[in-house]
Amino acid sequence: MDKITLQIFVASKSISYPINYVQGTNTIPIELILADYNIPSGAEVRVYIKKPSGKEVYNNCTYSGNVVTIQPTLQMFAESGRQVGQIQIVGTGGRILVSFLLIFDVEKNIISDSAVESSDEYGVLDALIMEARESIPRATAAAGRAETAATAAETQADRAKTAADKAEINAAAAESATEATTLVKNEIERKLAAGEFTGAQGPQGEKGEKGEPGKDGSQGLQGQKGDTGPQGPPGESGVVTPVNAFFTMSVDQEGNLWSNYADGGTAPKFELDNGTLYFVTEGA
Repeated sequence: MDKITLQIFVASKSISYPINYVQGTNTIPIELILADYNIPSGAEVRVYIKKPSGKEVYNNCTYSGNVVTIQPTLQMFAESGRQVGQIQIVGTGGRILVSFLLIFDVEKNIISDSAVESSDEYGVLDALIMEARESIPRATAAAGRAETAATAAETQADRAKTAADKAEINAAAAESATEATTLVKNEIERKLAAGEFTGAQGPQGEKGEKGEPGKDGSQGLQGQKGDTGPQGPPGESGVVTPVNAFFTMSVDQEGNLWSNYADGGTAPKFELDNGTLYFVTEGA
C-alpha cells in the first residue's frame, strides 16, 4: 500500500473513521476524497492538526480535482496517541471552508533512534513569510524605478526653459511613483482577499443541550355520522325439528297456522272458541 485513502464529507457530518499512522514516520501520504464538495479553481488547501500535548501543525496540502493529499512530516505525528485535525480550503474573495474533525490514531514507535522531539510546525505561515520576502525585493525594485524616474524627471525639469515644461515632467515622475505604490498595494490586497493572513479556526465548541419537546396539538373535530343504509329483506324461517312429545307452531306466508310434531308422535289437539285458540291436554 503506497497511500492511505479515505472518503470524507465536508457539507454534512458523517461517521469519522480513524486514520492509523506510526509515530515519527512520514513516508505514506494520506489521500482524502471529498465526496460532497467541489474544490474551486485557484483555492489553497491546508491541514491543521492538534497533538495530544496541545502543540500544533499547520501545513499546506496538494490537491487534484476533489482529492486532497496530505504529505505527513516528522512533526505531524511526533507524538503517539489520538489527535484531531481539520482540512481548510481557502478560496478567492476570502471564502473559507473547514471540514469536520478528522481523527488520527498514532501508534507508538519503540525505536529510540527514530524519536523526534515534538514542537509546533507552521508550514503555511513559513510559506507566507517566504512569499512576503520574495515580494519585498519586487516592491523595492519598483520603488527604485520610481525614484530613478523621479530623479530623471527632476533633471529634465532643471533643463526645461519654461515652468510649463517642468510641471509636465514632474507629473510624469509622480505617475511613475504612484505606479510603484499601486504594485505594493495590490500585492497586499491580493493576500488579504485570499485569506493568507487568516489564522487557523479554533476547535468547535460543545453542543448545547436539547430543547424540551413542543406540546401536542389539539384534536381535530369528529366527522359527521353517515346516513343509515336501507333495511335488508327478512331471512328465511329456520327449520325446526321437534322431538317426541313436543311440537312447534309456525305461520306460512298465506297466514295459515301449522303445528309441527315428531314423526310417529301424537298430533296435538286445539279448540277455537270465539277467536281464541286453546290447546287441549289429555284428560281435559
